[in-house]
Amino acid sequence: MPGTGQLQPRAGGAVVTRWMSRSRLGAGCRGELPVGELIVLVGAPGSGKSSLAARLLTAGRADVVLSTDSFAEQISGDPGDQDCRAEAIDRLQQKLGVELAGGRRVIVDATLTRPEARLGLVRIACRAGVTRHSAYLVRASLQTCLARNAQRPGPLPGQKFGKRVPDDWLTQAPERAEAVTPIDLARETFRPVYIVDTDRRDRSA
Repeated sequence: MPGTGQLQPRAGGAVVTRWMSRSRLGAGCRGELPVGELIVLVGAPGSGKSSLAARLLTAGRADVVLSTDSFAEQISGDPGDQDCRAEAIDRLQQKLGVELAGGRRVIVDATLTRPEARLGLVRIACRAGVTRHSAYLVRASLQTCLARNAQRPGPLPGQKFGKRVPDDWLTQAPERAEAVTPIDLARETFRPVYIVDTDRRDRSA
C-alpha cells in the first residue's frame, strides 16, 4: 500500500481525508532542519480554496496566505485580470521565497492543477531550505463551483473580470482538478495530502 487514508474532523463542515504517504518527508529536497512549510491548495475556482485558507490561518495552521488573485489586484486593480496573470505569478513566487526563508508556513491559494506549476513552488521551497511540503486537494462538483461562482461579486467600475470567473472557463476546471491524485502529489514531495470534500459541507449546511 503506498499510503493510508483516515477520516479527520470536519474543517468548516467539509469532510477531510488525510492521505499519508510512507515515503520520507521532503525527499529530493536538500536542507538542514525543516524551516517553514509550503502548503498548496489544489482545486477549481469556486471549490472553496480561499475559504479553507482562511480557516487554516485562523486555526493557526499557517502564517501567510498568498494568492494569484491578490497579486493581480495589486497590479491592475482587477483580481480576475488574465492579462497580468504571468506578472502576478512572478510576484507570488518572489514573495513565497522571502516568506519561506523567514521560517513561515505559507499557503499558496491558486488552482495549481498543472504539475509544472506545483513543482515550480517546490523548487522555490527547496532553495529556501524548506523541506516541509503539504497539500490540500479541494474537491467540489461543477454544479457547486458554478453556484458559488455566481454568488461572487461581478466587476466593479473599471474592472473587466472582478472576482467572478467566466463560466465557459470554469466548465472544465473541476475535471482537471479531479485528475490530480494524492499519489501524484506525494511523488512531487507533498506529504501529507489532505482531500477536502466541500460538496459535503454544502449538503450538511
